[in-house]
Amino acid sequence: MSPTLHRAQSLRQALLDFTLDAEGEFAAALEAYSAEQLSQLTNSPYQGSQKTEQVINSFALDGAVGSQFVLDLFLQSHSDLPAEEAALVTHWRHSFMGLFTVKVRQQDCATVMNWLTEKQYNILLPTASDQLLNRLQPQEVVLTRLLPLGDYWMLSEPTVFLGKLGKPKLAVAIGSFKKYHKEYLYGDAPELLEAAWESVENYHQSFVDYFNDSKITLSGHQLEKQLAEFQASMAQQQIVDSGLDGEKSLSELADEAGVLQTEMTETAAAMGIDENTTARLLKNQKLSKMMTPKIELPPHLKNEDQVTLLTHPRWGQVMISTYQILIGELQAKSEEIGSESQINQSLKNIEIKPFVWHQLAEKYPEKLEQSLRTILDRPRFNIGQDLEQILVEFGHPEEPELPETASVPVHLHDLFQEAMGAVKGLKPSKSKGREKKQKKTGFG
Repeated sequence: MSPTLHRAQSLRQALLDFTLDAEGEFAAALEAYSAEQLSQLTNSPYQGSQKTEQVINSFALDGAVGSQFVLDLFLQSHSDLPAEEAALVTHWRHSFMGLFTVKVRQQDCATVMNWLTEKQYNILLPTASDQLLNRLQPQEVVLTRLLPLGDYWMLSEPTVFLGKLGKPKLAVAIGSFKKYHKEYLYGDAPELLEAAWESVENYHQSFVDYFNDSKITLSGHQLEKQLAEFQASMAQQQIVDSGLDGEKSLSELADEAGVLQTEMTETAAAMGIDENTTARLLKNQKLSKMMTPKIELPPHLKNEDQVTLLTHPRWGQVMISTYQILIGELQAKSEEIGSESQINQSLKNIEIKPFVWHQLAEKYPEKLEQSLRTILDRPRFNIGQDLEQILVEFGHPEEPELPETASVPVHLHDLFQEAMGAVKGLKPSKSKGREKKQKKTGFG
């Protein structure tokens, strides 16, 4: 075993012991963090004690007590560490979780690729026989955290072995990663995260420009059609903004990009873009790094008489079939509000994002305040001061999470499309003789 790896493992164990032995405010912070995280990992891939290990490990490496990070508190309490070891621990600030596939395996090291970003890392492995690490063979997919070790990296337990996954299962695993580890999405590629957030703003602005409003109400059938036309228009506008002339054929562009023309066509068709438009889009290298996902109306809304879609530059979009009923209650002169009111039901619906409530509070402050006082049995409830806390109590997030309108890296977009094609039986070679129930995959 590498001396650096051996010492790093000892330091990591010392950090975990330091975290678990803490008392007072430190212990209280760990307890609060653990309670919140464990509640979110209920149906996660972790088995048995792995959930607790994951939470403690994350708190030790990313957690804070008051305004101080746990790593800083550890270094302060171990001021006698050699400078080289202190520097090693300090660099663990750059650790991150990811979904990795093994590319190359040797006796004491391996090369892995983060599926979220396609970045590769060389990791050092203990040479002692380890039944689990022996599974770390090419194509194996693992959910784990990497800690920097100078020019190399090391695994940080727990490591969840997911097997050699086909594309449908891999897409599901990536979707699961986003659900349970959203704070680490693109953790080693801040440029991708920035581009994704920027795309949310662009989508919102494009929506407002196209519909002349950030909110529209149509029947489910009409909205589905309008969304498809809007996304086609947005793709065309990207071409205009980039100044592309479309002189080269799709085949030539495919050769330049090193991919098959059929792959390009299938990906574009999934977004409702024709072949000529695809050719022009692919000439722009910037556009080729991220792809706007195809936004579709959820099945349960397609036959609704009224569906309201609202967009926001950070929160993304919300589709609600009961929005007009909600507005009707807020506009009604009657002060009778019961437990079955739409206001009460909507408050419990975490799909209705906080920005919607803040917009309603701005437009109907008195009626919403009085209604919530009655529903919550809180006569002193103040809409301006207490709304945020109430939303948190009902399970709504305090900060925006990357929404479904965000663009995703092309390699993930292609994976999700291929996975859905396989599940739907569009590729006979992979699905012949099997009928599978369609599963939701990816970031959508």
